[in-house]
Amino acid sequence: MSHGSALLGVESPCDSCQLKSICSHEQLACRAYTLYCQGKRWGSASRVPTHTIFKRIYTPPSRKDYEKLERQLQKIRAKRALEETPAQSVHCEA
Repeated sequence: MSHGSALLGVESPCDSCQLKSICSHEQLACRAYTLYCQGKRWGSASRVPTHTIFKRIYTPPSRKDYEKLERQLQKIRAKRALEETPAQSVHCEA
């Protein structure tokens, strides 16, 4: 996997990093690269590459992860449905 600016079309933390070729060859990534992949500011982030970080970025989610996300989505949909349901008005006659 090659690190570089092709991902987002902007400068990546790898572009000027001395470890770029090592990370590419050894499948390593740092916190700065993680933030870059998320489209966040990475300027002051750690530049200590590890294989663990690389795996978090490039390993696809498991079936269990998808099921957890589906349950979360169902909860969000149920909550929104409750919020969108008009409240029944209570009429009090004096």
